[in-house]
Amino acid sequence: MGHWFRSGTPTFLIEMIRRRNKTDEVLEPLAVSASIFNGYNPPDIEEEPLLFQTGYLTIKRIELYDKQPRYILGFPNSEVKQAFMEHLLQAYGKYSMVQVDNLRITMVQQINGGDEAGFAGSLEAMVATVPHQLHIPTEAYYHTMMLIWMRLIGFNIQGERPNNRGNADAVWEQSGLTVVAEIKYHAKRKVKALLKDAMKQIHERRYYNRYTGKVLLLAIAFSGKNVGCRMEMKKLEA
Repeated sequence: MGHWFRSGTPTFLIEMIRRRNKTDEVLEPLAVSASIFNGYNPPDIEEEPLLFQTGYLTIKRIELYDKQPRYILGFPNSEVKQAFMEHLLQAYGKYSMVQVDNLRITMVQQINGGDEAGFAGSLEAMVATVPHQLHIPTEAYYHTMMLIWMRLIGFNIQGERPNNRGNADAVWEQSGLTVVAEIKYHAKRKVKALLKDAMKQIHERRYYNRYTGKVLLLAIAFSGKNVGCRMEMKKLEA
């Protein structure tokens, strides 16, 4: 399956997901009803049944909700998931796998070392690879691109992680460190102002209050193709 995926790149699938910006529905475990297994009309089909029909998603388990079965879909194995994310990353950022491998360790070290300028530079290099015709000037687009990148690096990153005051844009853990990130985009506002808003939102909504130990608060701002980030370390007691 992984070899077939890599050798027969599903261009139309990747482009459909990128255009509709529905990456989270694909990368996260997906609960669906039995209707997904029924016939479908190709021009109107959604991404999820198409991915199931073509074998990129498979049934991982079955759960009951109000006595009705719900099917939890996911990738058949880690190789297929990795290949799918690689194709998504290339669709969003036109990165080669050589470039991905070269930047992987660098970005991990930048986060662990609290290197704001270095991490912003890595993200800016990624944004610079996006062809003009693929650019979608919305916060959701940059949010999705960031999630794809971090997942490809190897982080078990979760988008829209809720607490009792709202949803953090992204949360992940690495080397005993929990990272709580807020992402802002605006075509005309300055990066510095966006970073201030992002960090203020993290504190006001206390996205970090469900975690203990070392927590890195990470504000990320995209203004056109300019990128900035701000990091703040907290030590939270149980």
